Amino acid sequence: MIQLTPIAPSHAPVISALLRLSFPDGWSEDAVSSLLELFTTQGWLALDGEEPVGVILLQLAAGQAEVLTLAVRPERRKLGVAKALLEQALAHVLQSGAAEIILDVAVDNAAALALYQSFGFVEVARRKGYYGSGESRTDAVVMKLSL
Repeated sequence: MIQLTPIAPSHAPVISALLRLSFPDGWSEDAVSSLLELFTTQGWLALDGEEPVGVILLQLAAGQAEVLTLAVRPERRKLGVAKALLEQALAHVLQSGAAEIILDVAVDNAAALALYQSFGFVEVARRKGYYGSGESRTDAVVMKLSL
């Protein structure tokens, strides 16, 4: 059974490892540590027993929230982990009084796009060549959910 636990600065190595498993240009431990030091950063780890299987990080400021990242271990995808993390994040954002939540996702990430659309997120913009490097750049879809 999956349990969600609020992130803490001590989770930086675990979060960094999850991001490297999920994304070709995952964040370094130092980058995650720096982000976790900000009071505006919030998030949750999804744990199956003691094993970290997913993470969501948010930035909350000035009545707006942004999903910075949502990652699930590749072998644990399509089992409801991302949905549980997003539900927790949205409940928290609603309690915070934010008016909207935004995020970006790779245009070719069909599973993530479908998840966000199922929660009511709509596309508001595109960022050309936002992900990747060199010739293997991918556009990002910017999505928003008004609360």
